[in-house]
Amino acid sequence: MATKKIKVPILEHTSGVTIEVSGFFHMMVQQVLMALGQSKPEEFKEALIKLKKNDPPSTIFEGEIHVLTILIHSIETAAKEQGKITEKEIDVDENYNPPIGTT
Repeated sequence: MATKKIKVPILEHTSGVTIEVSGFFHMMVQQVLMALGQSKPEEFKEALIKLKKNDPPSTIFEGEIHVLTILIHSIETAAKEQGKITEKEIDVDENYNPPIGTT
């Protein structure tokens, strides 16, 4: 099979970038994470436990959960530092356990 070279954008692992994120984008990422959690509740719980212990993901699903959770945490941390977070009380099922780092 013949091959050719193309250029692809690469962000070095040690590089950091600053982006602006809307509250709507933050909400959409949260919804994707919750949908994944509802699709595989036990695997979701295990992925969060591994993340809390700083254990690496062992499946693609766990990796997806780790990436989304870290992204949400990063957005929320930046928003708090910038004074853009407000807290709101909501009703949840009595067995609900909030995501890591939200209480």
